Amino acid sequence: MTLILHTFSGAPRGWRVLLGMSFKGLTPDIRYLNYSEKDHHKPGFLKLNPRATAPTLETKTGVLRDSIAILAWLDREYPEKPLFGATPQEAGIIWQTTTECNDYLRKSTDQLLSLVFSSDGSVPAEGSAERDLQPHYHRLHHK
Repeated sequence: MTLILHTFSGAPRGWRVLLGMSFKGLTPDIRYLNYSEKDHHKPGFLKLNPRATAPTLETKTGVLRDSIAILAWLDREYPEKPLFGATPQEAGIIWQTTTECNDYLRKSTDQLLSLVFSSDGSVPAEGSAERDLQPHYHRLHHK
């Protein structure tokens, strides 16, 4: 069976899976979902994934519905060119770096997005936590 990947065009989690597949030399049948038409809430897709999320991968053994779960499955199903390291040491370093980056970026992005979406456009006060993000703020608001 061909691997069938359901994803939204341009979605980072879908890219994650596509990069993993590309690294492993796999060519899935890609089925792009249209978010504005709510393809992920249509009955046919909900039979595959009741959570209505993407990416979703159809395999010969079942359906997977999370990008990390899909990558873990790909690593076991196609062990050549491992995505998460060939040794325990490599796997530990890869996961350590991945989670540290994820934690660091999440906090920074949350702070920045919070400032962007809750701001009235004024410059944050000197010494405030928001002021620490001022260079980002000005790039986004004062082009």
